[in-house]
Amino acid sequence: MLEIEERYSKRIGLDLNELKKYNLNEALEIAMKKFTEIGMAENLKLDWISENEFTLESINCSTAIVRSYMKPEELTNSICPWGILTATIVNALTGKDIEITPSEFNKIGAKSKLKIVESK
Repeated sequence: MLEIEERYSKRIGLDLNELKKYNLNEALEIAMKKFTEIGMAENLKLDWISENEFTLESINCSTAIVRSYMKPEELTNSICPWGILTATIVNALTGKDIEITPSEFNKIGAKSKLKIVESK
């Protein structure tokens, strides 16, 4: 297990080895529920576009207040931390690379698009 995965697993009580027992959608739903339980976002919503592509929307995210002080151009090409964490989990569960499109930020959260691709 990667060092970052071990740190997150210990901090939030998420066992990545346990998640490997589920299909990817179920594993991500379990992870999103766990993330909301720690209070960093009110809701994390997954929406599958295709078998290998989905969006992740954070709602009432704790980092939104920080972004509210930033100019939109300061967020150009930025990726929501939840998108990065989710990509890390998907990579750990599938062994595949993840492409993340820059996030769309709003006053209460962000929406990120992730695509699972074959490792290079």
